[in-house]
Amino acid sequence: MSDQQYHAIILYQKFSTLFILKTISMKQSSTIKKVMTKNPLSVKTDSRLTEVIRKIEDNHFDHLPVLDHEGKLQGIISKSDLYSKALSLSRTTSGKSYSEKLLFVTKAEDIMTLDPVSVTSNQSIEYAIELLLQDKFHALPVIDDGQLVGIVTSKDILESIVDQKVTP
Repeated sequence: MSDQQYHAIILYQKFSTLFILKTISMKQSSTIKKVMTKNPLSVKTDSRLTEVIRKIEDNHFDHLPVLDHEGKLQGIISKSDLYSKALSLSRTTSGKSYSEKLLFVTKAEDIMTLDPVSVTSNQSIEYAIELLLQDKFHALPVIDDGQLVGIVTSKDILESIVDQKVTP
């Protein structure tokens, strides 16, 4: 089965324009380990929203895993989660100072997506692509032996395809 080829046309949508990036041939033995971001930054469930925003903005991330104090994955926060919270704050609060106070009391666990779909580093990239295409998210935490070891995003996979990293 490792000699089987997986053929795909990778489509990327940006600003409502659809681009066909490349037709690829990928062996099923290509693993997530080859394309994931290792040891990603994360936040704790009780981290304040201000810390979450700072980490995402300072590091140019789109997703941030949320861990409990034992280091176990509890959720994930995306930029769209932050935008939704900001929109909610603007609709439910009056006054800048009140909104700013809410930023200090809102915690990561209040806005995170609970129990995100995850993968292991030894699973195939094809499997990750199937998960990302099935659902409405763009990042998969990578868990080995119960610990967060990485994160793989649709962007990581697209970049690796363009760079020819996944084709042996």
